[in-house]
Amino acid sequence: MIILNKRILNEYQQLIKADEFSLDANNNLKRVLVRRPLINLFLLGILLIFSFINYDKVSKLAQITFESFINEQDILGPKIYFGLLITTVACLIIFIVVMYVIKERSGEYIDHLKGLYRTYVAFDLISFIVNSVIFLYFTIMFILTPCTIDGRSMEGSLHDGDRVIVWHFAVNPNKDDIIIFDVSNEAYGVNEGFFVKRIVAEEGDTLTYLPSSGELYVNNYFLENITIGEYNNIYYSAFSSETTINHTFVIPDGRYLVFGDNRDNSTDSRVIGLIYEKDILGKVTFRFFPFNKLGQIKKNVIHTD
Repeated sequence: MIILNKRILNEYQQLIKADEFSLDANNNLKRVLVRRPLINLFLLGILLIFSFINYDKVSKLAQITFESFINEQDILGPKIYFGLLITTVACLIIFIVVMYVIKERSGEYIDHLKGLYRTYVAFDLISFIVNSVIFLYFTIMFILTPCTIDGRSMEGSLHDGDRVIVWHFAVNPNKDDIIIFDVSNEAYGVNEGFFVKRIVAEEGDTLTYLPSSGELYVNNYFLENITIGEYNNIYYSAFSSETTINHTFVIPDGRYLVFGDNRDNSTDSRVIGLIYEKDILGKVTFRFFPFNKLGQIKKNVIHTD
């Protein structure tokens, strides 16, 4: 048995109250107090290994998460995340060693049963907290992450200070999705940070630009009026700046055209060009603050198919 249920704990309580000793109860508690932290240690170990394997992504998500909770721009999000994980692992290892020594050296008498019982009750609470932390870390780093919107580029859908949930498990970016992506890629000409934009065209879509009117079309559907300089930024991000510009081209694989909903106040593909799929951290799916706007974010369907 690894986890003790309430009925068994009540039986042990009755034994202690009656000042009776049970070798089975004594040995069972000793086994549980070694095995349970081993299970927690195993789970945390897996989480830590996966975190280091995906260090770059986890670091970015940790930064977004802590900025969302603490609302600070210059914080050590990744260091806090890995520091907490490693500290928890170290504490579990120490506890396991201590309990193993007790298990091997303890005698068979009622005071020991009392001590083991009290230790189990205390560890049960600690274990609940540890398991909750494991679940929270796993959820945030591998499934969904809270994020705070900073800026006005998505006004109409999202506003400065809105807090949203970013889904990043098995993300398959599609047209009209609102995404969070990393702009530290030198190809974008931006040093660091994370942008939130809407995908307006994806790989395989045909972009057509009419210089005479400034109209940009996606698959022959009108999308937006942009300047020739903005179109050049988009085109040359997909192809070499040394090539002759073509006013019609197909978006390459793994690339996306993104615009802010607030076109007049957005640094998007018109400036940084097409973005890479590998830089996309996740989709914005749900707003949890302010509370009067709580819920899923409505789609602004772009008809370009």
